Amino acid sequence: MKRKLRIVPTVIFFVVSIAIIVLVAMLIYGAYVAIRNYRENASLPVEYSEIIEAVSKDEGVTESIIYAVIYTESSFDAEAKSSAGAIGLMQLLPSTAEWLCEIDGAEYDEAKLTDPEFSIKYGTKYLKILYDRYKNWDAAHAAYHAGFSRVDSWLEDGIAKYNEDGQLVGIPIESTEQYVNKIRETRERYYKRLEELKNEN
Repeated sequence: MKRKLRIVPTVIFFVVSIAIIVLVAMLIYGAYVAIRNYRENASLPVEYSEIIEAVSKDEGVTESIIYAVIYTESSFDAEAKSSAGAIGLMQLLPSTAEWLCEIDGAEYDEAKLTDPEFSIKYGTKYLKILYDRYKNWDAAHAAYHAGFSRVDSWLEDGIAKYNEDGQLVGIPIESTEQYVNKIRETRERYYKRLEELKNEN
């Protein structure tokens, strides 16, 4: 009996020691992840903040979404041009920009596509139109990338659908699926980045 009694405290000490080691390891890993995420978010560009803040209020689109689209589309290069002919910060096609100007009752000038204020204003306006069409940001981003006629057909045919978290899944074009996933991830990172900046000021 004495031997058994001696073994019990030893086992308890061993179990408690392991538990403490695991807990410390989890705390260290959690701190590492938090620092890594903070550094990654801190590296995100926060350019054209005054324009984005004003357009965000005018169109009712959160700043983090606008930043995420600019970051993903052009990496904040106002002169960026794609092989498909999209131009500027938010990579608007000239035909799309002209259509948006008509809706807005504004005069269209293709030279303005590289102007940051013009690109942000009309790129965001287009995002809002797409969101109002689908009432879902994943679908809006998919349409921004692949065109709303394609997204309409995917939804109508049941090829793509919303999961229980409201995310659009089953996107049949891989590049569009990757785009939507990247925008979703980047807008979350920008949301945290902007909150950090608010807390610093």
